Amino acid sequence: MSQSPDYRPDIDGLRAVAVLPVVLFHAGFGFPGGFVGVDIFFVISGYLITGLILKDLDAGTFSLTQFWERRVRRIMPPLLVMLAVCSVIAWNILLPNEFQDFCASVAAQAVMLSNMWFCLKTGYFQPTGEATPLLNLWSLAVEEQFYLVLPLALMAAARFCRSWILPGLVVATVLSFAACVFESYTRPNINYYMIYSRAWELLVGSLVLYVPPAAASRTRLRSAVGFAGLLAIGASIALFNSETRFPGIPALLPCLGAAALIWAGKPDRSRQEDGTPPPTALVVRWLSWRLLRAIGLISYSLYLWHWPLLVFTRMAHYREPSALDRLVVVGVSFVLAIASWYVVETPFRRRIVLPGRAGILAFGAASLALMFTLGYQGTWSDGYPQRFSEASLRYGASVHQMPNTGFVSIEQVQKDQLDDLGGGGPTDPIHCLVWGDSHAGSLRSVFQSLAETHQKRCVTATHPATPPLLDFVSQSPYSFMEKCPEFSRGVVDFARRHRVQNVILICYWGAYAQTVDQQYCELPEFSRDMLRTVTALRETGANVWILKQVPVYTLSVPQKLARMCQAGLINAQGVTAFEDHNRGRVAYHELIESMTALGAKVLEPRPFLADAEGNIPGHFGGESLYADTNHLSPAGALLLRPLFEPVFTAPEQLVDSQAVVSPGSPQTAEAPVPVGDGSPTRDANALQAPSGS
Repeated sequence: MSQSPDYRPDIDGLRAVAVLPVVLFHAGFGFPGGFVGVDIFFVISGYLITGLILKDLDAGTFSLTQFWERRVRRIMPPLLVMLAVCSVIAWNILLPNEFQDFCASVAAQAVMLSNMWFCLKTGYFQPTGEATPLLNLWSLAVEEQFYLVLPLALMAAARFCRSWILPGLVVATVLSFAACVFESYTRPNINYYMIYSRAWELLVGSLVLYVPPAAASRTRLRSAVGFAGLLAIGASIALFNSETRFPGIPALLPCLGAAALIWAGKPDRSRQEDGTPPPTALVVRWLSWRLLRAIGLISYSLYLWHWPLLVFTRMAHYREPSALDRLVVVGVSFVLAIASWYVVETPFRRRIVLPGRAGILAFGAASLALMFTLGYQGTWSDGYPQRFSEASLRYGASVHQMPNTGFVSIEQVQKDQLDDLGGGGPTDPIHCLVWGDSHAGSLRSVFQSLAETHQKRCVTATHPATPPLLDFVSQSPYSFMEKCPEFSRGVVDFARRHRVQNVILICYWGAYAQTVDQQYCELPEFSRDMLRTVTALRETGANVWILKQVPVYTLSVPQKLARMCQAGLINAQGVTAFEDHNRGRVAYHELIESMTALGAKVLEPRPFLADAEGNIPGHFGGESLYADTNHLSPAGALLLRPLFEPVFTAPEQLVDSQAVVSPGSPQTAEAPVPVGDGSPTRDANALQAPSGS
């Protein structure tokens, strides 16, 4: 059948090549495609695990209990130590909802389904991966699922028809890859996490076993293939980024590169004419370098430790970690990985601890049961809110407190079934159309209140990650993607058919006016599409209002406020200055301003969210004004109510199309902006900046 892979130092070196880009990518030290290291790990695992199983099947000595004993000794001890330490940290700094998710991920990992859990939890209104300490365990769950299915499949094939093994592996690889490519276009989030779309990467490693090694005289061929593999991996790390449709067709590059390196180092049992072994390919000798081998040995523990430490550092510092902070975290991760190798991994793998099979299997079963029990308990305990003060919990209550209703589909737009906020009868003229992404959705209650107060009909056409721009294609999986232009044209046609008097454009402008590497700039297509949009809307006879982007932050505002409040870092007046609230405003600020030349009015939200000194504190009256890093909470949205009053009180014709609406400006003199909204608990003047700020 196939050759058994004996110990190969170059594979330990390849593990180092896999883990280093992952760690440096997560730490923010370049390597935009460093995430492909996980795919390299998958190929290595497929090669080694399949080889071990086939070797024992050939010898007639394969045992499921022995196989799983090896997996328990390899996986469980360092995982349990990491989880124990992270649980202590999580108890002390995670908010109740965060701790619930943390415990749920522990329980999911106990049943080897954490990849599915993260797939379900990673969504448009869910915490980002940067706030999920155990997110890196998704790949471990994928491997564990592979370890459950592969030995059973190979045992069945070996028992009934050994000749089915290779064709079966090929068919499974092709089917999994086809599913991966298809899902990369239809459900990219699911595609990233699921075993059926990742299995082909492990199976590529399995298939390398069936490729015969090069003859002793073909050293140059092995070297050339090895160099090609190394180049493929290097190109993936350097050229891929968060915008790459991955995994999918691009994943072939790192996976085939890893397979090429593994093949280049496959031992050739033949001898040269003088009886000596054939020379090793140069790239294989490089991978066998002692330092790379050492990093490869600790790669599993290093992978386990680095991500939660980076996440906890972000949380504990109340700010984006500096380069020095991140460098220290990487260093600490290496120290913990080395300690884990010597103190935890080696004693278990060498059978110094729990040498018997029954003992280690019982340990594994008990560990999984404990993980599930504690995780389940933490999930259903409301995250133990008694750990925090009432003031902290009040700030934290705003986390993701955004309306998830009112979003409309392309079909609804085409059928004139927009989200009707009332303010008039269904046959009344539409006074106001709110068009935008989830930033517009977060203001839904404000427009509903204004429509009812002024008895003027208002409708919304909002959808996540879909900007109000003609012909613009959003790359977000939560948007309509390639169908975005169809949606936007439908909205403009709606405004034309219904002779809408006012259209308000609201979105997270900075998310669309940026380059692939997250650097903000005035992209030509962004400028072009905004110009087309305003022109088209003005041609319908509508007044066009554009809301500038609300200030955004690098960390979740309510989570940061809650932790700062718990630590006593918010003073008695409840004022603290946040950094980075102007992030991304400069690039498109002038572009939006220039739309006034086409007759649009620009609405500036910043003064309504600022304190007397012009700072943007992110909170007021003991409540967070934000639901995350960029969406306003209901409390924050309420402060913008006066900003939109002119839309409902202005005459049908624009008074002064060149003005920019802000408190105290000449425009507001003709359409007064009320200081408050009539609520006894709200006073917009308390946060409003001085006139002209």
